Amino acid sequence: MQKSNGIVVRTVKYGESSLILEILTEFDGLSSFIVSGVRKSKKNTASLYHPMQQLDIVHYPSKGESLARIKEVKLSKHYENLLSDVPSTALANFLIECVQKVAKEKDIKSRFYSFLKDSLNYIDDNPRGVQNFHLYYITAMTQLCGYEIENNYTESLPYFDLRSGRFGPHEVVFDGYQPSAPAGRLLSTFLNEEWDTVQSISLTKDERYDYIDMMLLYFQYHVPGFTRPKSLDVFRVVFG
Repeated sequence: MQKSNGIVVRTVKYGESSLILEILTEFDGLSSFIVSGVRKSKKNTASLYHPMQQLDIVHYPSKGESLARIKEVKLSKHYENLLSDVPSTALANFLIECVQKVAKEKDIKSRFYSFLKDSLNYIDDNPRGVQNFHLYYITAMTQLCGYEIENNYTESLPYFDLRSGRFGPHEVVFDGYQPSAPAGRLLSTFLNEEWDTVQSISLTKDERYDYIDMMLLYFQYHVPGFTRPKSLDVFRVVFG
C-alpha cells in the first residue's frame, strides 16, 4: 500500500460504477488511478473525485500497464466557495487545465503540487479578489516548468519575443499575434513582483485577454503538444 496527497485534475467514467482519475500527486507528479464502485446508487461517492478536490489517498501501486487502484480516500480540504461560486469554479478549472497540459511534458512533482494547492486555497478564501490571479499564475508557470523567461525588459526593449523568451526593441509577430509594449511591460511586472503587489493592478478586460493570449502562445511554442485550454471559453463567458 502507498499513501499520497493529490489534487484531482480529470475524471472519466469507466464501466458501470468506476472512475479513472488523473491526479496531481505531491511526490509523483501527474498520475493515473482507478477507483471502483463509487457510482453505485446506494454508495455514490463520486463527488469526492470532482476535479480540484484535494485528497488523501491510500492505493495499491500500479503493476505494468495497469492503473494504480485506490483503496481508501478522504478529503483533505473542504472548500467554502470554490465548488459553488461560478466565477471561482471557472477560474480554478482554467488553472487546473493549464497544469494538466504542462505536467504531461515536465516532471514537476512537489513544486507544482504545492503551487496549485496554494492557488486553489487562495481562490476559495478570496472569491472576489482574484481578477488578475490567472495572469500571475500562468506567468509563474513558466518559471516552475523550466520555460523561464529572461526579464531583460527596459523602455528601449519593450516587446516580448515569444520564440526567444526575451524582450527586444521591435515587434516580432508570431502565429498572427502582434505583441504590444503594454503587454511586455505587464509581463515584466508579473515576473518581478509577488502576488500581494500585483493583485491591485487596474486592467481592462481586453488587456487581460491580450495578456492571456500572449502567454498561451508562448506555451504552445515551447511545450510539445500544448493546446489552448477549452475552459478559457467558459472563463470568458463567466467574466465577460
